[in-house]
Amino acid sequence: MKRRSKTRLRILLLCLFFSLISLPRLVNMVRQERLFQHYASEVKRLEQENTSLLERIEALNSDPYYTEKILRDNFGYIRDGEYVYRIKD
Repeated sequence: MKRRSKTRLRILLLCLFFSLISLPRLVNMVRQERLFQHYASEVKRLEQENTSLLERIEALNSDPYYTEKILRDNFGYIRDGEYVYRIKD
């Protein structure tokens, strides 16, 4: 009986020892996984933004009405003979 309890104690101590040794590695692994998830979501967001920008470039190159809209909205361009009235609040 005494021998069996010493063996169990040794096994328990070995398990505790290996658990304490591996704890920093587990913490690091969790931290790395969180960082990976962050970067994966950032990559996905940037891919969506890239797709949107490519569509906008394509529209600017192929659609003259879209180009005119951008010029009018962002740069205040007007056609010959047009007048722009700006109302201040």
